[in-house]
Parts: sequence; structure tokens; C-alpha cells
Amino acid sequence: MLFDPRPKRRIDELFDRREEFEALLSTSEPLTLLLGIRRVDKSSLLRATLNEIENGRYIDARKMHFNSGD
Repeated sequence: MLFDPRPKRRIDELFDRREEFEALLSTSEPLTLLLGIRRVDKSSLLRATLNEIENGRYIDARKMHFNSGD
């Protein structure tokens, strides 16, 4: 298969994302958000970066439920 739609887990599997990958690796911020439109490799970029560091957490907020308190 030439194209696999599943999120990637290594930077070698991504196309043209080296600059963003290096920026994520070099940040010293305690919290980083990846925001963007659908299907631009946000999840893949994050997973590839987390594979390179030892203290990262992946939270998929789509699966979170919030109580409005009413």
C-alpha cells in the first residue's frame, strides 16, 4: 500500500514535518498544544515526537466528557 491513513509513530514516516518536529523537541514549555484543521498530521507529529522523549503524555480530548454542573 502506498498510502496508509493511520497516524504515524516515527518521524521517518512523515513527509516534510522535520522543522515542526525539531521545534517540539526543543521546547521547554510544560504544556504544548497542537492546533489545526483536520488531516494535517497533528496526531502523527505528536506521536513521533513522544516516541523521542521520555516524559510525554498523549491525551485525546475527543473522548473526554465534561459535566456542565447543571
